[in-house]
Amino acid sequence: MLPKEASSLDILALAIKSEIEAANFYNRLGRKIKADLLKQKVHFLAYEEKKHRAILTRLCRQRFGQVPSSLPEHGLALNIEIASIKKLTVLELFQAALRAEKMAEAFYQEAGDKVEDKEAKAILNYLRRVERSHAALILSEIGLLRYFPEDYDVASAHFGEELAHIGP
Repeated sequence: MLPKEASSLDILALAIKSEIEAANFYNRLGRKIKADLLKQKVHFLAYEEKKHRAILTRLCRQRFGQVPSSLPEHGLALNIEIASIKKLTVLELFQAALRAEKMAEAFYQEAGDKVEDKEAKAILNYLRRVERSHAALILSEIGLLRYFPEDYDVASAHFGEELAHIGP
């Protein structure tokens, strides 16, 4: 995935661009979702990706005294254009997000193996683990989307309203 000649700064620039794209994707996805709870989860993922960008930017400043002057044209993720988002179902978008999170996890693994700086390795390993947790969250939502698709087409799903707790 990474060119052999990629410097640590190049790797971090690609990571920053990827986090920007991921946050933008989740923000666009959030606008397509009607169910409040799912919308909150997607906004959480966008927030997380923005935090990752801040972490990477801070790492660049600490290690190189600068943020990369230019970022790659594209990050890692599947470049889903806004027009495509309108054509895809929420389930298809979540499946694309799952692929992107798995790709990000693999990237951070490879990047962590490539950089020599101990602190950078630790940060990249942390980001790898967070991307894995994002994938787990998305996978869980994919299961719910498959089994309860009608509940994701309304503003709020009322799971369990008809259930009653009886007993101690």
